[in-house]
Amino acid sequence: LELPNVSSAPLAEEAMLAWERDNPDRLTEAEIAGTNFFGFVGQGVMSGLFDYVLVTADLRATEEVQDSKSAVIGRILERAVDRGGGVTAPRASTGGVSPVAWIAGMAAARARLDAYAHNPYPLNQGETPLSGGCMRCMTITMSTIGRLVSSVNTAFGPRVRIWLTEFGFQTNPPDRYVGVSYANQAQYIGEAAARAYLTPKVDMLVQYLLQDEPDPARWQSGLLTSTGAAKPSYFAFEIPLAEMAHTSTSATLWAQVRPTIGGRRYALQERRAGGWVTIGGVLRAGTGGVVKRVVTAHRGAQFRIVDAAAGITTAPLTLT
Repeated sequence: LELPNVSSAPLAEEAMLAWERDNPDRLTEAEIAGTNFFGFVGQGVMSGLFDYVLVTADLRATEEVQDSKSAVIGRILERAVDRGGGVTAPRASTGGVSPVAWIAGMAAARARLDAYAHNPYPLNQGETPLSGGCMRCMTITMSTIGRLVSSVNTAFGPRVRIWLTEFGFQTNPPDRYVGVSYANQAQYIGEAAARAYLTPKVDMLVQYLLQDEPDPARWQSGLLTSTGAAKPSYFAFEIPLAEMAHTSTSATLWAQVRPTIGGRRYALQERRAGGWVTIGGVLRAGTGGVVKRVVTAHRGAQFRIVDAAAGITTAPLTLT
């Protein structure tokens, strides 16, 4: 496969992800034996506060839970548990099951939920919160989040909420295998915020992490570098700004001025002749701090939002 020599498991996984991205024509679906899904595991102090359940699921969960009284999942659901939980990843890891299979298995077991937690990370560098996902695969990412909503509705009913409990984009530097540029990370932060806000039933989107880990072989999706310097995404997170639609002469912009209480005032600015010009004056953000503006502009135009009272200026957004 011509993979590079690496010195740790995280680097090996990153190299494999990069190879998969560059060689999609050589990938095939495969069933993995001995599949287990691990929910919460509590130790120490936490074990005194919560009761945890280890749930073992199989890729053929829908076959095994036809008789929910005798199936493993069915027996677990009958136990008296003060509090329990878990979360699915965008795809099955080694020894795991996909979120699609897990939802089907839990539905067959007649699971009753208040909310469904999922981590909709992208699966390659070419995927964004708005495009690039695979609707026919067993994966669910931010770009295919609508599939999660419809699956949860079908499996558990329309009252069950969606919690997106981890999300982020690793950057290059320092991650040269799967990292995206600083500018792209900032853009995707805004797009993810818009996608989560506009998707029905989604109550939360948690950014992971705040600061890069010191070891380059570990997670590098922070809004700050490992030394504490702010990436452009730090400012994008303070006031996310995204392009949601465009024509040849106009674009629809979405933003959220944070904190969202109090109807904060903001200015939308466009870069012209080397400077920034305010469009439409200083306005007040709507409910939830949300701003939706239609601007006359062509591809390549740059916009930003300024919250003068808080001293916050977003990273520039370049229209595509």
